[in-house]
Amino acid sequence: MKRIIAVVAAVSLLCSMSALAADGVSRYQRQPESFDGSSMKYEPYDIKTLDQLIDKGQELLNKTGNDEKMFELSNEMYSEYTKASYASTVAQLMADRYYDANDDTAEKAQKTEIDVHEKLTNFFEKAYESGYSKVLCEIFGMEEDELEEYMENIPTEHFYELSRRETELMNKYSELYNNDSNACANLFIELVGVRNEMARECGYDNYAEYAHEMIYGRDYSEKEIETFSDAVAAYITPVMMGLTGMSMSIENCYKGMREDELISAVGDMFYDIDNELGSSFRFMTENSLYDIELRDNKNTSQGAYTVLLSGKGVPYLFTSDTEDDVWHVTTFIHESGHACALMHTPYIDQPWSEYMTTMSVDTCEIQSQGLEMLSEHRFGRLFGSAASYARYLVSSSIVMSIVDGCFYNEWQTRIYSEKDPTVDKANAIAAELLDKYYGIKDFKNDDAREIWVSVPHNFVAPMYYVSYAVSAAEALYIYALSLEDNDSAVEKYMQLSALGAFVPLKEAVADAELDDIFEPETIVRISEAIAYDAGLAYTDIDADAWYVPYFVETTHITDGRTDSEFMPDAAITRGEFIELLGKMYEYYEEDIDNIGTVTFNDVDADSEDVKYIAWAEKNGIINGYSESEFGYNDEITREQLVTMLSRIDGDYVGTDVLISYTDAEAVSFWADGAMSWAVTNGIINGRDGNMLAPQDNTTRAEAAKIAACYIKAEY
Repeated sequence: MKRIIAVVAAVSLLCSMSALAADGVSRYQRQPESFDGSSMKYEPYDIKTLDQLIDKGQELLNKTGNDEKMFELSNEMYSEYTKASYASTVAQLMADRYYDANDDTAEKAQKTEIDVHEKLTNFFEKAYESGYSKVLCEIFGMEEDELEEYMENIPTEHFYELSRRETELMNKYSELYNNDSNACANLFIELVGVRNEMARECGYDNYAEYAHEMIYGRDYSEKEIETFSDAVAAYITPVMMGLTGMSMSIENCYKGMREDELISAVGDMFYDIDNELGSSFRFMTENSLYDIELRDNKNTSQGAYTVLLSGKGVPYLFTSDTEDDVWHVTTFIHESGHACALMHTPYIDQPWSEYMTTMSVDTCEIQSQGLEMLSEHRFGRLFGSAASYARYLVSSSIVMSIVDGCFYNEWQTRIYSEKDPTVDKANAIAAELLDKYYGIKDFKNDDAREIWVSVPHNFVAPMYYVSYAVSAAEALYIYALSLEDNDSAVEKYMQLSALGAFVPLKEAVADAELDDIFEPETIVRISEAIAYDAGLAYTDIDADAWYVPYFVETTHITDGRTDSEFMPDAAITRGEFIELLGKMYEYYEEDIDNIGTVTFNDVDADSEDVKYIAWAEKNGIINGYSESEFGYNDEITREQLVTMLSRIDGDYVGTDVLISYTDAEAVSFWADGAMSWAVTNGIINGRDGNMLAPQDNTTRAEAAKIAACYIKAEY
């Protein structure tokens, strides 16, 4: 699975960092201290040290006037808590990095961390009852009423027993994963029972309600989720279906990268997006705070995640990928969004932050998914000729995250709300919702089981999946904004990143001045923008036409004649083709400076594509009919088109391949070399009758094919 973050009750996940913005002012409020990730090793935490501190604390509880000593002792206890948490995190990382089904080190370390959390909680409950409330308020940074509410919600001893059982079952799932779906299904029902009992211990009717409020600290209601989910089914599902269909027509020509090449390429891309983002990424890589090595012995059931190294104030990024493919790269980008944001979390350095504060996974996921979407504008420089494949893969994945998130959230909510949950009921509900969210009817219950059993989030991160949905919708909003104003979109994203991990979604979205995705109108706008960007909005594209694969390959560098018509059979103009070339060059090579001046009288100096005309003129790609006339609105001939295209790199060798065509002599002398180059490299083919038709006009569909073939040949 792609991007899995295991949420365990007492484990804080994710963290963040970066340098200076373009204007020299850092957006981030926190800079981490260096920590060499390569030196990280597991050492079991000895709980005896904490026991000794608690014994000292028990002596203070029987006396008065020891506020200062209690404060100092409590901080020592917190230091022990971070040590136990660090040991648990490192144990889990080591278990996932070098998986051994017979090694229970991670499970033992997690249980020890739960024991530490329980001991501390019990001690502070006694300290509160013994009149140390003012000291506790100072320790935790709370007001009296906040402390009172916190004490009322302290877990019971039975809750911690159940938490240990939950950990055992989750680890059991790792053993069963991909081996026995029936056993996994029964294990899930047992997990539902354990978790519902945990929720009841805390005064909730079921775990769905408990997780929504207590684990994820969401600042949006379950009613808002319902409204959002209905809008998704109505407007996002059709886009998902369209993207899935279009992505199937794109060839995967990813060539692969060595690890050092990947880190360098992603780092360059991040610097290109924003200096602070690049600096944060460099901090992570220079301090070896990652493991993206492709190894067969990784624990694939945990997917990819980014964790906070407790007490160190830095994140560690882990991917479980074993193959060098596009997913490996995009997963790395996704998790880097977590890492780059979480290094700077302002709350990390506050006393007791890791013990007291609830992370907003919803906000964290916007930071990761939003970075994936912003990166799409630079996929040409990262993936070369595989960029379109990667682009549709990521877009489809993000859109599918929204639909999947709504599907699994509603499914889990209903299962946890059942008085007597069973595998059969879980299957029946899944089959029903497959129709609502995917239009899949008459799905057999046993087949539905195979779907939900294969998703680790259902086992290790209950009620988490909706975070993918709401965050993916906000990420798509950022991307939709970037299509109109990329600088504004990047600035809003960086503002969101600078907020860190603990600001709830709606508050973070408001602070970053993003639109509210719980308003159905926002979902409509997002769906329309993504549909247009992906070429789904055009009503005149024949799905069975010969040009569709090339059209899909070039939707990022071509525009329709109108918002709803691409006009594939219309002749492309000289101005339109230069705009296509300019956008292609920017996407795969480098940004084009907006010099904004041209010498041609028939080019509107205020037009949106004037910079591409100026670029083409400056670099000798176009000459024009004369010094004053370009022929901007004239339809371009096939020989004119390949001549302009050949001048982009200026390095081609003509051959005698044209003699095999019946109308080779019709090629103008000035286009002979360019036409030979285009034919040799498969960029242009003859028309019916084995004719080059050099003087004929080029259709917009043909221009898309020529551009797609050029990209494949050159990048």
